Amino acid sequence: MSDDIEFAEDSPEVLESEQDAIQDEATETYLYGDDQLEDETESQDEPKEDDSEEIDFNDKTFKLPKDIAEGVKSMRKDYTEKTMALAEQRKTLEAKSQFQKDNIADIARLVAVDEQLSQYNQVNWSELSDNDPVMVQKLMVQQRQLENQRNRLAQELARKEQEMNLTEQQEFAKRIEASENVLKRDIREWSPELETKLQAFAVAKFGFDEFDVKKSKADPRLYKLLNMAYIGSQMLAKQANKPKVVTSAKPVTNLTSKGAKVTRDPTQMSDAEFAAWRRKTIQKRGA
Repeated sequence: MSDDIEFAEDSPEVLESEQDAIQDEATETYLYGDDQLEDETESQDEPKEDDSEEIDFNDKTFKLPKDIAEGVKSMRKDYTEKTMALAEQRKTLEAKSQFQKDNIADIARLVAVDEQLSQYNQVNWSELSDNDPVMVQKLMVQQRQLENQRNRLAQELARKEQEMNLTEQQEFAKRIEASENVLKRDIREWSPELETKLQAFAVAKFGFDEFDVKKSKADPRLYKLLNMAYIGSQMLAKQANKPKVVTSAKPVTNLTSKGAKVTRDPTQMSDAEFAAWRRKTIQKRGA
């Protein structure tokens, strides 16, 4: 047996495959240069852009894609606007209802005048003028008198309604101002920012109407109660997010009294016990 080591030669197919790969790489470098390779490397190294946004709902934060987050915010804005519009309509209806109760007599007279005026619309003025011109003149005078009476009643009711609205606004503003002073005195952290947070908390957490929440500020007791609920909610959220610390239990050391000497308090000893204790103490010091 010969000691020479024989090396296997590559087959023609392998050599041809390697030559084709080298030629393709050279062609790519010639056509595009090294920039494309660098760009590909840089694109692989660059972190992907975070296409998401955080949305708060019911004291929880949700991470959503930006397009969905925008849709949620749009729906929330639309809901808020519609809720405020309905609240304003309800406020207007309540004010009109109260006004009608307070001025029911004047409104009844106005309705009666309107009914009388409606009868003149049924008169055939042309035929009546041919048959009885004098009656036409009388009826026209009565109609004008009723129209003037109606205008005076309507103007008086409009004046009373405007005066009522102005009085309510002034009284409400005074109550809000007085409530603001109480809240500043009783809530140390009170500020416009805290007020906005409390209102948003009441709407999001308990489902109150935003208009009702703002209006309820006239009673400071409700806002103080709402502030306590807000603080409690924050404390519960912190406790829920706080990591739990597990402590290992330590073995209990049993203490035995064998060989242990218990020394009584000298002030609790009798005269004989105190004398014996005194002698022992002196002996120990002498030793």
